[in-house]
Amino acid sequence: MNSKAKIILIILGSLIVLYAGFSSPDEVAVNVDGTPSDLLNKFRASVQGKRFWANQLKALDREISFLLSEPQIMAELNQIMRETDRKLNKMYQEHPELRPSLAERRAEALRARADAIEGAEISAFLEKFRMERIRELRGLRPKIESRSK
Repeated sequence: MNSKAKIILIILGSLIVLYAGFSSPDEVAVNVDGTPSDLLNKFRASVQGKRFWANQLKALDREISFLLSEPQIMAELNQIMRETDRKLNKMYQEHPELRPSLAERRAEALRARADAIEGAEISAFLEKFRMERIRELRGLRPKIESRSK
C-alpha cells in the first residue's frame, strides 16, 4: 500500500472515530437486553463510554414521556376535530346553500362509519403497541441507568 492510501485510510479512520465519539442517536438505540442496537452504536458506546449511556437514558426518558402523553394529545386532537365539525355545522345553518347535497351527506355518513370501524381496530393495535413499548422501556431503564453512572 502506498503512502497516499495509508494517509487516506488514517484520515478516514480518524473521521469515523470522531463521528462516533461526538455523535449521538436521537432515539433509543439499545436492544431490550441492554446492548447497543447496531454496529455504529456499539462503536459509539465503546468510544463515548458513560456519555453514550447518559444520552441513551435521556432518549429513553423522552420516549416514555411522549408515549405517556400520547392519549392526552389524541384527546386534544379529537376535541379540535369536534370543534371544527361544530363550526362547520354552524356555517351550514347560517348559509344553507353551502350544505352538501343529501346524497353527499349520506355518503359522508357511511364513510364516517367505515372510518370509525377501521379507527377502532387501529386504535386498539396502537394502544397495545404503546403499552408494550412503555413496559419494554421501563424494563430497559435500569440497564441503561447502571451503565450511565
